[in-house]
Amino acid sequence: MNTPAPRATAFEQIAGYVRPAKLPPVRSAIEYEAEFVERSALPPSLSRTIFRKSRIDQFIARIAEDDTFLERLLTEYNSRMAPFRLTSLSAFTLLRDEPPDTDPLDRAARLIVAARDFYVELHDGRLAPDTFRDAPLEMGQYSNLFGTCLDPAGTGSRIFKTADATDIVVASRGQFYLLPLWKSTGPVNGASVLEALRHIDNTTHTDGSLD
Repeated sequence: MNTPAPRATAFEQIAGYVRPAKLPPVRSAIEYEAEFVERSALPPSLSRTIFRKSRIDQFIARIAEDDTFLERLLTEYNSRMAPFRLTSLSAFTLLRDEPPDTDPLDRAARLIVAARDFYVELHDGRLAPDTFRDAPLEMGQYSNLFGTCLDPAGTGSRIFKTADATDIVVASRGQFYLLPLWKSTGPVNGASVLEALRHIDNTTHTDGSLD
């Protein structure tokens, strides 16, 4: 698997997946105003006043001037929706319950390996695409599950991304460890991940010190 290029958008185009059809072209403000007046239950003069006060003409002009404006607006909107849905948009699945006596480190190791394999299948284009009425849906948002950090700040949020999928950070009792998921020979197996997690757990104390 090749490391993907650095990501800069909320909805990435991933190789192997069909790009969803573009939205209908934006019409003129005059056309939207006529449609609004026609569909509104208000008197035509009041409908026109309300529409013009909305400054939709400025919004349309902004779209025409900057083809990235809508995506940036979508990114900002999604990142401000509780509970920060940008990082998990459309990434939901139903899982079978784990046995209650499962070793937590064993469960963590299997989840890490499963997430790594999911990432590989996604960026290799082998993950079955989402569809609606036989039409492909946007798959690029799934990348936000990996290497994405949302930093809420005031009324907005900052989004940080990385294309590095070779390591994860493990936090144990106030200490942080870099755990590689790949070797020169290929991906690290689940047994090696579990062994590394047990080593981290055994070498950290409750006060955060190390052996």
